[in-house]
Amino acid sequence: MPVMQQLSSAQVSPEVPVNENFETLEWAALFGKKQPSTSGLTWAYYGGRWGGSSIADGTVTLTASTTNYVVVLRSSGVVSTSTATTNWNNTALYGRLYKLTTSLTAVTAAEDHRAGPYGVWSEPRKVFVTLVDGATINLDALLASDVKAAQLVLGGNRTLANPTNLVDGARLVIPLKQDATGTRTLAYGSKWKFAGGAPALSTAANAQDLLTGTYDAGTDQIFATLEKAFA
Repeated sequence: MPVMQQLSSAQVSPEVPVNENFETLEWAALFGKKQPSTSGLTWAYYGGRWGGSSIADGTVTLTASTTNYVVVLRSSGVVSTSTATTNWNNTALYGRLYKLTTSLTAVTAAEDHRAGPYGVWSEPRKVFVTLVDGATINLDALLASDVKAAQLVLGGNRTLANPTNLVDGARLVIPLKQDATGTRTLAYGSKWKFAGGAPALSTAANAQDLLTGTYDAGTDQIFATLEKAFA
């Protein structure tokens, strides 16, 4: 653990090393609670540098007597709050800041999520999943921005259901393989959309294809492509 500048009883101008230490840690103050400006249902935060953007100090107005979810849009650094978990759970586009519980007039409990798994300092969530072969194949996207599946061997004619827990912009990657019999077909849930319609799989025994898709929350659709016959 690094040891920062220490003060001593004989220190001359102690404010100098103190301010230099704060400068070293200034990244950690970004979006941190600004105590002097926080009052009642007004939650204030410090600005700073966010990627290539300069973020000004700001405030959000909380809703009384409920749980408020404060997030930052990853692409711009814009802070917002909501009583719904929509953006809170959309970890591909938003970083979590605070989960705040309020009374009629004040914040009664605060959780700081800035350094958590889905916080402002973390990358959008990526997961690796294993799909279970069956008449209907289910995929839980686990609120991730990047979902990669283990190779799925098709043992019969199957349907790939609409994934659950999708977030806007999530990328899905699913390697598919025919079993030793081959000629297995794959149908798709209503959210899967392909240019020109759903393509047929490669039919040879043990043939390998790659299904990829990107979820668009605005249309509630997965725009997908199928690359076929990997040798």
